[in-house]
Amino acid sequence: VGWAAVAPGPHDRRAAVGAAARDGGALLALAAAMRAASLGLDLVGSRSALPAWSKVTAGAVTTLLALGYPLLGRRPCAND
Repeated sequence: VGWAAVAPGPHDRRAAVGAAARDGGALLALAAAMRAASLGLDLVGSRSALPAWSKVTAGAVTTLLALGYPLLGRRPCAND
């Protein structure tokens, strides 16, 4: 967001900062969701009597889901 204010490019500062803030908000929401998922896994899986393979599978699935967004990126929508 700060870089958009310093060097807005072809847009005016207000539009550049607004666009950067929307992208930053989406990343913040993703980080909060990942944090909540990790807390849930930790609370449920750490002390449970589940077998080790189920804990490892849950960890692997959530890791793949967490890496899926940054690696695949978001698809542009019609409004972009």
